[in-house]
Amino acid sequence: MDRIEFVYTIGMNDQELEDHLARADTGVLALAADGAAYAFPVAHHYEDETLYVRLSTDGSSTKMSYHDDTDSACFTLYDVDSAGRS
Repeated sequence: MDRIEFVYTIGMNDQELEDHLARADTGVLALAADGAAYAFPVAHHYEDETLYVRLSTDGSSTKMSYHDDTDSACFTLYDVDSAGRS
């Protein structure tokens, strides 16, 4: 590895968070069951302080299996800058 980059993060206030949720189209939903985690990209919609995601199943969906067994989830948003770096 010939180059190391560091990414520094900062916190957001409530308004910044709501603006980012309303502006972004995709995030990563992370679910957990029996000590194992499962994360996947998902389209979302944010309106009136509510986050909506749509999950579909073909009858044997890993997503839905984790969904049914998850007590709490994590949703992550990210940006990609104009140079294509996230």
